[in-house]
Amino acid sequence: MKERIQLIEELVRAFYEVAINDVFIGYHFRKISKNSTLESKLGDFESHIPNVVDFWAHQLIPGHKRRENAPNILKLHTYLAIRKGELGRWLLLFREKLNQFASKEQNSPEESEFYQSWNKKVDLFEKAFQEHFFKGK
Repeated sequence: MKERIQLIEELVRAFYEVAINDVFIGYHFRKISKNSTLESKLGDFESHIPNVVDFWAHQLIPGHKRRENAPNILKLHTYLAIRKGELGRWLLLFREKLNQFASKEQNSPEESEFYQSWNKKVDLFEKAFQEHFFKGK
């Protein structure tokens, strides 16, 4: 079985490769990278991806300590002014990647279980984002 942190990083990178130039949500990623062009490259996010990997590792790996001063994920995304449909698009793209990784034939049973637990975490964060950004709207 691959190290779980390696599985997380591979999936996060695969997601970013798709999401950063997505017609619906790509512009949010350009805000993060400070890239003013219409097409982003994965390299534009080399300083950001470790933060995302760290976040998911904390959620999915028992005992993984987040870096000091790690931000609150809901507050961190407030400035993006995410719309409900954009959250839905993010979730669709992220779950597609999760399902692609989970369905690989060479996955061990432990890796398959890991991806299932990750999917459940995504469900929890979907609820948290919905309540934080769209409650009463």
